[in-house]
Amino acid sequence: IKKMVNFVAATKILDIGCGIKTVLHFLPGEKYGLDPLAEEYKKIYDYPPDIRVIKGHGENMPFSENTFDVVFCTNALDHAENPARVIQEIHRTLKPNGFFILIVELIEKVRRSKAGRVGHPHDLTVFDVEKLLNNKFRVIFKKTSPFIGIREYYLGRRKERHNDELIIVAKIIKI
Repeated sequence: IKKMVNFVAATKILDIGCGIKTVLHFLPGEKYGLDPLAEEYKKIYDYPPDIRVIKGHGENMPFSENTFDVVFCTNALDHAENPARVIQEIHRTLKPNGFFILIVELIEKVRRSKAGRVGHPHDLTVFDVEKLLNNKFRVIFKKTSPFIGIREYYLGRRKERHNDELIIVAKIIKI
């Protein structure tokens, strides 16, 4: 991702569903995290001073149009009540020529249920994700990989789970 996106001190970055161990810890730039549990996380974790964490949902982001150069959504889209609305908000808040980095746990069709899993109202497939991005983003990198998760990666516990994750780097399409 760092090879495709030139992160510099002036890069304005948002991580949707940032949690505690966010990708923002590893990048230069003006960094914002958005999470519905932000206030609870701030009680148990001291974020570095260069990361601004704000309480909010991806479906209704408290940012102006064309605010960010890069938006990350790492293992959060399947937690959203309305993934299509989250994608619309990402599109709205990204600047022209902005990048969208999406990492999402994939669920095999045979294991999908209408109810989803606890805390995951949506079980997404590659087809589902491509449909959500259609006409809004041009995919420049796509790969599936064994799902590990950033927390486990950060802690050096790279034990693979059953499912794969989809990693996408996309450029915004603004008309």
